[in-house]
Amino acid sequence: MEERDERRRLVGIVHQQRARAVVCDLCGSIHFQDVCPNCRGHGHGMTDEEYREFLRVQVGKRSCSQMDEVELQMVVNAFDETGWREYWRRQRAAHTRRRTQTIQLIKREAVRVLGGSWVDRLQGFIDKVIGASSIYALDDRELRQVIGWLRRLKKHDAAKDRIESEENRR
Repeated sequence: MEERDERRRLVGIVHQQRARAVVCDLCGSIHFQDVCPNCRGHGHGMTDEEYREFLRVQVGKRSCSQMDEVELQMVVNAFDETGWREYWRRQRAAHTRRRTQTIQLIKREAVRVLGGSWVDRLQGFIDKVIGASSIYALDDRELRQVIGWLRRLKKHDAAKDRIESEENRR
């Protein structure tokens, strides 16, 4: 069972690499940047035929389904040599920055919308609705769920204030 899981993991990595690979229109090199590091040319997403040829050159097979774990690891390593590892590090760093900014946004909005007891109320929502121990344990979808909840509360409070002000004018 563990061998199948490792094989499935490697196939997933290869497919992820292929989906993000760029083939330079000028020199034909594979890279993961906006501009080719070799000739500064622009490129296009790797076509199916280019992908299958890449696999054939690396291990002599045109499909991941025909490969064993060693061959799949060779393909992963070949993509790594074209810049995948550095690309992945940049993507992870950008994701971490976006995540930090999202958490800061939530905290600022929570102060405005929830008032003085914002920490307890925010944690109460996270506990009850999402079932997590902390805002830092939330994934991206759950962070968006918290933002949506805060925006709904803000909208509800604005409508409530508008109704109250209309009643006071009468």
